[in-house]
Amino acid sequence: MKVMLITFEYPPNISGGIGSFNYELAKGFSKNNVDVVVVAGGNSDFILKDHRIKAYFLKTPMLRPREFYFQIYNAKRIADIVEKEKPNVIQLNSSFNPFLKILKRRSSLTSAIVQVYHGSPGPFSRLYEDLRNLFIYDVIWTLALHVHAHLGKYIADSLEYVDAVVHVAKHVMYYNLRYSEVSEKLREKINVVIYPGIETDYLEQLRRKTSLKKPKSLIFGARLVPYKGVKYLLEAFKLAWKEDKEISLHICGDGPLRLQVVRMIKNMQHQGIFNIYYHGKLDREAFLKAIARSHVLVHPSLYEAASLVLIESSLLGTPVLAHKAPYSEEFVEKLNTGVTVNTRDVEKFASAILSMLYDEELIYRMIESLKSICKLFNINEVVGKYMELYRRLI
Repeated sequence: MKVMLITFEYPPNISGGIGSFNYELAKGFSKNNVDVVVVAGGNSDFILKDHRIKAYFLKTPMLRPREFYFQIYNAKRIADIVEKEKPNVIQLNSSFNPFLKILKRRSSLTSAIVQVYHGSPGPFSRLYEDLRNLFIYDVIWTLALHVHAHLGKYIADSLEYVDAVVHVAKHVMYYNLRYSEVSEKLREKINVVIYPGIETDYLEQLRRKTSLKKPKSLIFGARLVPYKGVKYLLEAFKLAWKEDKEISLHICGDGPLRLQVVRMIKNMQHQGIFNIYYHGKLDREAFLKAIARSHVLVHPSLYEAASLVLIESSLLGTPVLAHKAPYSEEFVEKLNTGVTVNTRDVEKFASAILSMLYDEELIYRMIESLKSICKLFNINEVVGKYMELYRRLI
């Protein structure tokens, strides 16, 4: 079988979870003797081959949202690659895929089409919160996505060509089937939930190698945009540090708020509040090692779908403190991997930080859940679920 993954980001050009999602999936397919063709955006045109994976990188304008411009700029070339490679299944990571209309016009669309939904209407519900707080960077980002999403539907809505839909979490499927603008169309398709796959054996080895954790150390890793909650985290840490001056906070990531975050850290240092370290954006391996060494991963994001960092932290034996939302109820509370709290209430947030750092039994309780968590996200298990779906379609 040959599977084609269409994704606007893929290593080495990666900035978020969708790139990691497809990278892990491509490796998993390859190890299970499935031929994989990846078509991704890039800064230039080139092809990479690795065992059973062949990746086409197509030059894409440095405009955001890159997902939109990757598709609109390369539609004909993607269609040509599909005709050349003749995959049994094409897996989409965006609802805007104008190349499908080109293939239909050429009468050469013969592959089964699977659409992966990495989110739900939830992101746009935060627009009011951004406007209320004058989060101008996130307002622009959210409005841009909203406008381009509607423009994409007008130009080429791919849902009419889709045979099955994969939702990356249960709450994502729930909201998409009930509250999405295309809920009725979605309900006509095959809908399944398949969690992201991870190379759990590697994380287990890393966890065992990192048996000693730095006491009272917090780590945060995400794109520095307002809805990820880094400002709430800094305010909460200020309160918590006044209660216990041995705690430390390590911030990893880059984004529009980087200068503001650095400025906030310097201002806190001038106020006599220390032990906050900004590391910038780390490569994936360095970041995973940093999580494994930390006492608690703090994730105050107001919205996520299936956050890989929460899953990776759990598999590394590092408890999670997350904002209470549908994503954390599914991936933290139900999996017993940490604690959730309303992180916008900085006093409660600070109290939760201290409680977790003082809870000596927390890590041991979480490790009891590791076996079931490993099975749930093991890449071989996940690949098996995708293959079962593909066989239903071809």
